[in-house]
Amino acid sequence: MENIEIVTKTNRGTHGDSSFMLNGLPLSRENPHYEECQIVTTKVTTEEKLDVLNNLRNVYNELMAQFEAKNADLIEQIGLLEAEIKNDVLECGATVKGESLMACWVSGKTTWDGKTLKVLEKQFPEIGIAKKIGNPTVSFRKVTA
Repeated sequence: MENIEIVTKTNRGTHGDSSFMLNGLPLSRENPHYEECQIVTTKVTTEEKLDVLNNLRNVYNELMAQFEAKNADLIEQIGLLEAEIKNDVLECGATVKGESLMACWVSGKTTWDGKTLKVLEKQFPEIGIAKKIGNPTVSFRKVTA
């Protein structure tokens, strides 16, 4: 049997009408290979279909394993780069703006030890020693115009 191109929506080019697609349809009764195509399609057994399905599943699983391995590597690389950027931003103490992301420097939050304040407020007005200042942080944000 000679090679016959089946015209679909993806390979029909600029011709969008149905008549163009029908002209390329190999399973029409006017096509000299119509009977051969019918014989081939009717002789496929359920077992053969299952074999094809299992082969496709195996190929799919192999491709997904390759993708997951590459994806894990990329996630690891992104994590390392984020850590390096955070360290640089913490070291310089200022927000760094890129084209699409910003590494925002945020000063450490001030918190108070409630138990210590309760004791100190009765005895001393200078309760400032109970103040705890946390470490500064960095967050990533999308740059908006």
